[in-house]
Amino acid sequence: KVLENRSLPNLAQGLQGVIPNLNLTMGDGKPTQSPSYNIRGTPSIGQGGNALVLIDGVEGDPSRINPNDVASVSVLKDAASTAIYGARANNGVILVTTKKGVEGRTQITYKFKGGVNFAREGYKYLDAGDYLYYQRLGWQRTNGGTSMENQKGFGVNSGVDLAFMTDANKHLLNEGWRSMADPVDPDKTLIFRNHAGELHDLTFRNAAFTQDHYLNLSGGNDKGTFSSSLGYYSEDGQIISTNYQRVNGTINGSYKLLPVLTVNAGGSFSWSKMPDLWTYDLKSPWNGETGEYELFYRTMSMFPTWNPWNEDGSPAAGWSNQD
Repeated sequence: KVLENRSLPNLAQGLQGVIPNLNLTMGDGKPTQSPSYNIRGTPSIGQGGNALVLIDGVEGDPSRINPNDVASVSVLKDAASTAIYGARANNGVILVTTKKGVEGRTQITYKFKGGVNFAREGYKYLDAGDYLYYQRLGWQRTNGGTSMENQKGFGVNSGVDLAFMTDANKHLLNEGWRSMADPVDPDKTLIFRNHAGELHDLTFRNAAFTQDHYLNLSGGNDKGTFSSSLGYYSEDGQIISTNYQRVNGTINGSYKLLPVLTVNAGGSFSWSKMPDLWTYDLKSPWNGETGEYELFYRTMSMFPTWNPWNEDGSPAAGWSNQD
C-alpha cells in the first residue's frame, strides 16, 4: 500500500520510515544510490550492521528493481533468520517478493504516476546596490578605506561591472547599468550592473517533473502461470539539464510438471542513466571541478557585480567559491 501510489526512483526510498527497526542510510541524494540497511541498530562498537537483502530468494540490490514490481517486503529481525540463512543473516534479513502470475484469465495492466518537486525557498541575497553599499561602508569603517578599490566584488579595480561614473562611461546607464552615490564618498557616483540571481536562474528549476509508466501482462491456468512487466521512470533534477531515467523489465513463470514438482524461472533487466556533475557540461556551465558541492558554491555565492559572461558570450571563469 505504501508503494502503490508513490512515484519512486527506487525501492529503498519507499521503505524509509515505513518498517519499524529498519534504518536506511543514504550516502547521497542520487536516485541510483544504494543505501545501507540496518536492523536493530549497530551490533558492536565500530562495526556496521548491513542486513542481508533477498529478492525472490536471491541476494540482490533492491535499488535496481522497479517498485511497481514489488508484491511485498518482509523483515526478519530475530534469531530465526540466522537459523534459516546462516551467518550472513546476523544483522537481519529483508525479503522482497516480486509479483507473480495467478491462475485465471490473462490481464493487461497499465499505470501512470506523475509528480512535481518544488525547490525549497532558499536564502535571500542582496542585489548589487545593497551589496556595494554595505561592503564599501563596512570596509571603510574597519580598514579606513585602505586598498578599497582592489577588493574583489566591491572595488572598481577588481574586474567586476563597477566603475566611477565619468563622461566616457555614463552611456552605460542606457545599457542596463545603474548608478548610486558612493557611500564612502558621496561626491563620487558609482555605476554598476546588477547580476544578482542570474546564475541561480540559469542553473536551477523551480519545479521538476516526474513520470512513472508501468505495463504488466500476467495470467495462467492450473498448469502454469506467467508475469511480465516493463517500466519507465523519468525524474527531472532541480538542476537544469540533470535528469534521471530508468527502464526495468521482468519476466517470470512457473509450470507444474508433476503434482509434486513445479519449475519456476525468471529474468529481469535494469538500465538507468544519470549525468555526472563531475564530468559533463551543464547548460549552465559553472559547475565545480573538485566536487558536486562546488556547483552550489559557484552559483549561489558569487558577487552580484560579477558578470558571468565574457564579451564573446562564453561563460566567464570568475573566482573560486566564496564564503
